[in-house]
Amino acid sequence: MFLNGFLQIARWKFIFSILAQILIILQPSRDIFGGDYMNAANALIVGLISVSFLAYRDKKWYDIVGAIAGTVVLFMNGSRGVFLSLVLFWVLILIYNGTRDIKSMIASTVVVLLVVTISGPLLDLLSSLAQQSGVSTHLTDALGSDEGLFYDENRTYLFINFWQAILEKPLFGYGIMGDRAISESFSYKPIYPHNIFLELSVDFGLVIGVIVMLVFLLSVIKGLISRNLDFKFGVIVLFCSCFVKLLVSSSLWQDQMFFMLLGFLLAESIMRRKKVLQI
Repeated sequence: MFLNGFLQIARWKFIFSILAQILIILQPSRDIFGGDYMNAANALIVGLISVSFLAYRDKKWYDIVGAIAGTVVLFMNGSRGVFLSLVLFWVLILIYNGTRDIKSMIASTVVVLLVVTISGPLLDLLSSLAQQSGVSTHLTDALGSDEGLFYDENRTYLFINFWQAILEKPLFGYGIMGDRAISESFSYKPIYPHNIFLELSVDFGLVIGVIVMLVFLLSVIKGLISRNLDFKFGVIVLFCSCFVKLLVSSSLWQDQMFFMLLGFLLAESIMRRKKVLQI
C-alpha cells in the first residue's frame, strides 16, 4: 500500500520537475534553479526512478515515454551522482529478473554486458552532442574530461582533510553538521565531505559512524532479499534515489529520501516483530 501511494505522488513530482527542466533547456533565461543544475537533477531523480519502476512493472506507454524523456533530461541537465543512481536502479532490477529463472538470468547478463560494452562510446557521443549544443553540467563536464566519470573535482583534497579531522577526534566527532564548521579551516566556504561514511564519522565519531553504516547497509540488504515484493521494491526505489549520490556528492542532512528510507526500514522491522509476537 505504501509503495503504490508513494509512486503516484512521485509521478506527479516527476511531471512538474521535468517540465521545469525542459523549460530551462528551451529557454535558459527562465532557469528557476539559478544555474545550480545539481539541485535540479536531485529534484528529478526520485520521480525518474519511480516512473522508471512503474514503466518496468506496469508497462504503460506514458510511463515508458516519461522514463525515456527523463533519462535524456537527466543527462543533459544532471550530475554524476544522480546518473549513477539511475544506473544502479536498472542493475538491481536486472538482478531481480535474473534470480527468477534461467532465461531471465541469461537475458539480464547479456543486457548488462552490452551496456558495459557500449556505455563508454555512447556516453562520449552524448557528451559531445551536449557540449556542441552549449549544455555544460557536472555530468557532461566530467565526461568531457580525461578521467570521465571518475573526474576528481577536488574530492581527494576534501577526503584527505576530513580524514585528518576524524583521526584528530575519532571517538565522538564534531556533532551534527560539525563537518561544515571544521571545513572552514581548509575550504573557502563551509562544505560537507561529499561522502555519507565520512560525514557520519566526522559528525559522530569513527566507531559510531561505522556501526551506523553497517546497520543501515545490513537492513538494506535484508530488504533487497525480502520475499515481500512491495517492501523489496520500495527499498530499491528509495535506496537508489538517495544512496549513490550520498556516496559521491550530496549530504545526508539535506536528503529527504535518506530519512524516508530509514523510516521505511524501521516501520517494516516493527511490523514484522509485531506479527511474530502475535503468533
